[in-house]
Amino acid sequence: MMHVVVRRGSVVTGHGPSKFSVDRYGISCDDVQFCANLDCREHHKEASIVHADCLKIFCRGDTPWGLGDNLRWLWVASTWRSPWRGALPLNAPPRINLDRRLDDLRLTKRMTTLPPELYAMIRDFSLSTNPMPNFALHHYNQLVAAFDLFREDVREEFLDRIESWTRGELPEVCEEGNKPFIRLSIDWQGLQSIEKMAVLPPAANLRSDCTGYVLGLAALQGVTGRFRVWDTPCPPPVDYIDGHNTSSICHLGTIWTETDSLTGITFFLAHGSLYAVHAHTHAQLSAEHTFLFFEPVRQKSLTWIYVPIQQGIAKFAFSQVKDTPGDFNKTQHILLHIDGVGDIIVGPCNKRPLKFLLIKQPRTLIYRRMDGSPIYFCDAFSREHELREVTLPNRIISDPPWQSWVYLSSAPLENVIAIRIFSVPMTKICRGVLIEYRGRVKRALGQCRLGVDPVRNYMGVNKLCFKNTRYQPMGTGRKMDGVILECHGGNDHIHQNSGWTCCDMRGFLSFWFTKDEMKIEHNDT
Repeated sequence: MMHVVVRRGSVVTGHGPSKFSVDRYGISCDDVQFCANLDCREHHKEASIVHADCLKIFCRGDTPWGLGDNLRWLWVASTWRSPWRGALPLNAPPRINLDRRLDDLRLTKRMTTLPPELYAMIRDFSLSTNPMPNFALHHYNQLVAAFDLFREDVREEFLDRIESWTRGELPEVCEEGNKPFIRLSIDWQGLQSIEKMAVLPPAANLRSDCTGYVLGLAALQGVTGRFRVWDTPCPPPVDYIDGHNTSSICHLGTIWTETDSLTGITFFLAHGSLYAVHAHTHAQLSAEHTFLFFEPVRQKSLTWIYVPIQQGIAKFAFSQVKDTPGDFNKTQHILLHIDGVGDIIVGPCNKRPLKFLLIKQPRTLIYRRMDGSPIYFCDAFSREHELREVTLPNRIISDPPWQSWVYLSSAPLENVIAIRIFSVPMTKICRGVLIEYRGRVKRALGQCRLGVDPVRNYMGVNKLCFKNTRYQPMGTGRKMDGVILECHGGNDHIHQNSGWTCCDMRGFLSFWFTKDEMKIEHNDT
């Protein structure tokens, strides 16, 4: 992958021989210059990094417009990704409807004639790979369609005069107004819209993975605090300030818990740090959509921890993240207390007492989003309660079977009415177990990847049998610890080989697990 730095109003300095040809990457047109040295330390007021494929597309010679117009389009497309000068672009994925893109390319009919399994494989592979080279061409076509707009001189307006504006349209302006609040909407292309509001909107369960929102006073002169970019146009009324982070922009994500549609939360962890959360609803039963936002390299290191939620969250707590210079990891422990289920702790195994910030009856959970880095919970909002500091006692657990980034989950076996076993594809190895009890409450053990892994369903279970074994995960080249798990309705079952542990439906079942390994323990008490 290659990138070039686009600069405006600058002079390209000599960096010695370049691995790029001068006629292609040493381009200079009007006041736009290009530099292919990513280590360049020259000071420039405005600079933007673009992919080399985009540069090739915009510098094609087979267009009816000159190179100067093409480069000006590229300048607009690259630098206007920043919502304002000096701000980093919002690292949000573009809204790409693959089925619509296939239709645009007249490929839908051909694709749908394929066997369903092959079509699903092509579609999933396309969603899990970098879409930008394909989307760059689509974006270029959009810019060409808006040729007349880019030929016009750039229009400047003071922010407090803009009543409303949407990208691609002319702004509505007013000399005087009585709307003291403003909302900026930002996506991967930069500033998307501007809205003036008479009052701040009430907090509501509306969020987006592709758009960020800034809400504040319309008069932004002399702002000394940091901008908070939310994933919702209607954020909760909190005054979160990150004392550790020194950047001018604070990205905040939300999970709305005060809703009947919330059925669970999946936490994505790697090397003990949290990288993403997915709120399960009746409309989004699987967390695969969130998983596919990650680059394929990061996907290979993620552990899924699913927490079912049927009756809301009674208490929510999170440990405070230590800001250690040079330490990329941000290990955090999370506690959820669910009525009828009890305490559930998410995070790597830890025997030491931890200090938590706890809130009762939370309405909104708030986490700090770090582009390409671990995220961490930092605040929560409740209608009636406030955050308070608590210290949890030591967890009485045995030593974990492995050394680093081990997770533990456990559940009782009494009053079970149904069990779902999630397996590693094309193997008998168990990846996770979802247990349903009388009263319809549920607990998840290990990694329950809803809508992704094969599932076996059992009802009327009297015996749960497991065998700790060794297996070789696909693509690892070495054997790891795994578990084979079976459920039976009676006591007269027979196993074909030795090493099985057969449990009556009482006591506790404990899962030690990492991304690829698992061991099970059963205790009668």
